[in-house]
Amino acid sequence: MSVGMLRFLVSCLVVSMLAGCGRKAVEPPLKTVKTQLQTRPGGPFEVADIAVQPAPDDLPDVPADQAELQDDDLVMGVVIADRAMAYPIRYMGMEIANHRIGDTPVAPSW
Repeated sequence: MSVGMLRFLVSCLVVSMLAGCGRKAVEPPLKTVKTQLQTRPGGPFEVADIAVQPAPDDLPDVPADQAELQDDDLVMGVVIADRAMAYPIRYMGMEIANHRIGDTPVAPSW
């Protein structure tokens, strides 16, 4: 994949992520899961409820020429059936996202 194609794909994603920045979102309550964890080294395992952040799943595709990228931005790239998508690391705060490339679901994680 050429550098130009990768910049195009990254730009698409960045612009789409920034498009919702002015909207006031209603956030649903966090889900919790029960797990066993060790709260101190060598201590006993205890059952605890841990909050789980949902992975983003509304990532729109954005044309690369509309994305605001810096020359040193790091991205993760995925190519499926001649279709490419780039995910800028600086926008992967949740470390994973749910997305589709064509009909194929992908979950890039960092």
